[in-house]
Amino acid sequence: MFKLSKYAVIAALPTNAAQSLCFSTKTGEMLLIPTKVFDFIKNKEWNNLKFNELLELARTELLVCEDEDETNFIFKFDEMSQNNSILLSTIQPTANCQLDCHYCGQVHSNVIMSDEILQKMLGRIKHIILTNPNYKTVCITWYGGEPLMALDCICKFYEDMFKFCEENSINYISDIITNGLLLTLENFEILMKCKITSIQITIDGPKETHDKRRITKNGKGSFDMIFNNLCKVVHSEIYSLYKPKIILRINIDSTNYEEVPILIDFLKKNNIFNKVNVFFAPIIEWGDNEADKVSLTTKEFAEKEIEWLILLYQNGQIHKELLPIRKSLNCMVNDKYAEDYDSFGNIFPCYEFAYTPIYQNDDCIEGNVENDTKPEDKKIAKIRNFKNEFLATKNKCTKCKFLPVCYGSCPKKWRKGADGCPTFKYNIQDRMILQYISQKTI
Repeated sequence: MFKLSKYAVIAALPTNAAQSLCFSTKTGEMLLIPTKVFDFIKNKEWNNLKFNELLELARTELLVCEDEDETNFIFKFDEMSQNNSILLSTIQPTANCQLDCHYCGQVHSNVIMSDEILQKMLGRIKHIILTNPNYKTVCITWYGGEPLMALDCICKFYEDMFKFCEENSINYISDIITNGLLLTLENFEILMKCKITSIQITIDGPKETHDKRRITKNGKGSFDMIFNNLCKVVHSEIYSLYKPKIILRINIDSTNYEEVPILIDFLKKNNIFNKVNVFFAPIIEWGDNEADKVSLTTKEFAEKEIEWLILLYQNGQIHKELLPIRKSLNCMVNDKYAEDYDSFGNIFPCYEFAYTPIYQNDDCIEGNVENDTKPEDKKIAKIRNFKNEFLATKNKCTKCKFLPVCYGSCPKKWRKGADGCPTFKYNIQDRMILQYISQKTI
């Protein structure tokens, strides 16, 4: 008959013992069901299940056939679902950056992508789209260095690529990750006209804390300029017209985690909080720079993270990514045509590789756009073989109930033997309850 899926996560409601939440990592869906239903399933009392309960449990794959090998089914299903319709391309148009953050693994230089490299890159991306009809959308992420130091490059790329997308019925999506120092109103309007719909900016705490961590290369703080730019942007008519998503990232370790509530309160007092999406990110090792030596453990971060998520909710911000989604690809590494391009024309499988010395080698660089090698004929970086290595190796991930929503998390971490487990592994039940409460109040 049936059995409860091993990919089911159950959370008891603290205010109602008669009902429980059940989340399926196989489908990324959550149900509210009577707690007694689990006793019926455990005792195989199928006649006591209502038809609609049985139907919903089966639809969300919380209930599966008794003889089903769920893990093998996941791998086979994902193998059949590899035709990704979204082409992910990350462009790092300059090797330069005004900041000297201690946790950044990049080495910066005063280099901006030339027009020749830009045109070669455009031609390559167009070729990938035209020779792979499964791609219906191209998603361009602008990253750095500091991408706004190469704003002209962003504009030239957009004018050419957007026209191509319109002519070939391809959806065009674009976002940018910037330190915010050059996010003036004038530049913000240019980004909006280039159809950038999401902007990520980092503020690591109140002014005193931020200015110790995100300093300029001449040793000065950056908080005032970044925050003033942010205030002007979110209170502008341009913002009201285009309504972009503004992500405010807080990079967190053991030295600043206690100041997260202080920053949130500061954002509220300055009428910024309700115009940004606050995102908490643990500081990690980047290119063997040991930036994580004062980081919280994943479990410690997860414990604090749920407190911060509850704080966001209490202040009126409902986090839209509380529960993980089902995925068969964990990142751009798993799609050989998802490429990262730096200002020298180098092609990488991961955006953390560009400008990072430890990755400037034949194992990590897949070529250069100036060589005119067709994407289908390129040398594949070793990290692209991550999924095959993952599936061929007996490891804790294949036995984990979060496999369908994680898939080993970061290939770079996994191959180095580092703990790549996502924080939701350690606070998923609290996330489920917060999601349920949030939905009730919407």
